[in-house]
Amino acid sequence: MEGTMSEAIRLLHVEDSDDDAALVARELTRAGYAPEITRVQTAESFQAALDTGPGHGPQRLQHAGFNGTAALRLLRERDQPAPFIFVSGTIR
Repeated sequence: MEGTMSEAIRLLHVEDSDDDAALVARELTRAGYAPEITRVQTAESFQAALDTGPGHGPQRLQHAGFNGTAALRLLRERDQPAPFIFVSGTIR
């Protein structure tokens, strides 16, 4: 196969685990994407990253009381049209 192009994708990834962050990046790359990942770990850094521009959506959210529900609420409060993907090894 000659010159396969990867599709660019921007991702705001809230993640406290280095291993899980690497797994997501690796799987996106294997799926044919060229991920540009901004990784944050708190509600404050999540909001600051959202302020930097459009095109980001959170991936996995679980850190010090900041979870997927809280991140989705922040996005809805901003009325910001961004895809929201929740990946979890443990959903309760």
